[in-house]
Parts: sequence; C-alpha cells; structure tokens
Amino acid sequence: MTGGEEADIYRNWLYSFHDPNMLCLAHYSQGFNPGVRKVTGRIVENERVFGCMEFGIGSQGIKIGGAHWSAASHSDGTVLRPTIILDGEKLEEDGVFVDPTAKKLCAELGIAGY
Repeated sequence: MTGGEEADIYRNWLYSFHDPNMLCLAHYSQGFNPGVRKVTGRIVENERVFGCMEFGIGSQGIKIGGAHWSAASHSDGTVLRPTIILDGEKLEEDGVFVDPTAKKLCAELGIAGY
C-alpha cells in the first residue's frame, strides 16, 4: 500500500486488528452516476461519484450474497480519478472514460465533455 502518510495511517489501522480478513477485498464498484460529479458527504453518493472506483475491505456480510466472511471491521474507500486497465486496454484514465464504447454511452447520457 502506497500513498504517503495517509496510506501509512490506513495500513497501520488495518494491521492493528491482527486479523488477516481485514485485508480481504469485500466488494468494489465503479461510479457511473452522471448526477454525482463530486463527493457530497453522503456515503451512497460518494460510492457512485461519476468516474470513481469504490472498494470495501474487511467483512463481507451474508446478505450481500456469494462468499461471505467475518473480519474485525469493514471500511470503504473511494478513488476519485482512477486509471482502469482491463485486458490491456484503458477503460478510464484519470477518471475520464477513454474506451470508445464507454465514451459513446457517456455522450448518449448527455454527460458534459463526451
């Protein structure tokens, strides 16, 4: 985990539980809500900021479906301007969709800049 002082604080917090399940990726999602363009302080919107990637680490509850496990805690984090590469092709660069199909969908949705 890298990212300077904030990454160090987060890493130390994860390891302070002495629970290997605290390092499990519980879920992830890609923000594709054109109505949310910046962090609002509301968790459900923050996880869906247009162009973001959101990750949950730690416990994965049974109500989610699929595999589930317990951990000492759970935390979510949002990366606001990710670069996403799938099968060697960029889907998104610095939070902007660059894949032709994704760009076309963004234009059809009327998202500014596409």
